[in-house]
Amino acid sequence: LIEKILKTWEERSPLYTLRTRILIEQLLINLFDIQSKANLYVKSESRVSPAIEYINRFYDKPISSDDLASLCKMSVSNFRKVFKKETGILPMQYREELRIYWSKRLLRSGIFTISEIATKLGYCDVYHFSKDFKKRTGKSPKAYIENKNRKA
Repeated sequence: LIEKILKTWEERSPLYTLRTRILIEQLLINLFDIQSKANLYVKSESRVSPAIEYINRFYDKPISSDDLASLCKMSVSNFRKVFKKETGILPMQYREELRIYWSKRLLRSGIFTISEIATKLGYCDVYHFSKDFKKRTGKSPKAYIENKNRKA
């Protein structure tokens, strides 16, 4: 895929930048899938592993505690209690941490706009993404990018 990206970029044919960008997006999605399989929060025999795998895969989609509890064959209250005990955080906190983790990587890449990142990560709009990002990191996405550029 990397060779295909380089070849497309070097061709300089009509729409080469768009084609290259699409290929880079595909590469990032593949990398996300690989990373999501590396479960750093719990052991594979954990009772909440199905929920964590689901969150890792679908963090950009609406997710409810009911759906996650059902995957783990538990009541919602028991699921939340077990999830917190095994991971140290609640399921929706895990999802939000994962979205912020990926947003930082995408912001650092410089490939996507803040609005595109918000959409890719499943936020309803850029305002909510920016608000959540600032709440969790102490910086707005724009300030985060500017700080990264100053360090480079």
